[in-house]
Amino acid sequence: MTKTTEGDEDEQGGDVAVVAAVLGAACAFGAFIGVTQGADKASEYFAGYLLEQSLSVDNLFVFVLVFEYFKVPQERQTRVLNYGILGALLMRAVMVLAGVQVVENFKPTLLVFAGILIFSSYKLLSEGDQDEEEDMSENAIVKFCSKFIDVSEDYDGDNFFTVQNGVKIATPLLLVLAVIEVSDVVFAVDSIPAVFGVTTDPFIVYTSNLFAIMSLRQLC
Repeated sequence: MTKTTEGDEDEQGGDVAVVAAVLGAACAFGAFIGVTQGADKASEYFAGYLLEQSLSVDNLFVFVLVFEYFKVPQERQTRVLNYGILGALLMRAVMVLAGVQVVENFKPTLLVFAGILIFSSYKLLSEGDQDEEEDMSENAIVKFCSKFIDVSEDYDGDNFFTVQNGVKIATPLLLVLAVIEVSDVVFAVDSIPAVFGVTTDPFIVYTSNLFAIMSLRQLC
């Protein structure tokens, strides 16, 4: 039987505390919206938050598979996720602003977003019990990123670049980060329009995405 050391218990307790703190912050922010903007806006926020959480479960699963496929050391995964969160927040801000412009200039787009919301809901109901292992060597995103990033054979601590034979070259950690970021873009193309099917308020769309991303990344 494997014994759990005191250090492991402290680390697990710390992780649980962080997850609880992020979830608490998300709920507190929703309550703040309710107090300052009304119950309807709070309802839109929580609907968007829960929708984004649900649609991003597959994204979380892909991240785990990527870490396993590239054999990323546990202590290096946090660095990748931290950069991944920053990239996701910037990218989603751009997508939300673009979505607002599209909606304001072409109202029928809302019907498209509503259709995406219905389709996303259908996927959640029809595929919720599936648990299929994906072969990451055949993953389109991994293949795409590998074409443009030449990497060294080994990791170099938590560095994204290293020097090999006198030449500066990317480490596998940079390739992993690229795969994570591109994967998030692909998932955002599905999830953000779905949230626009709930509300067209860019502040609600973005903040619900922000807190959902931060909550899920703590579970990796």
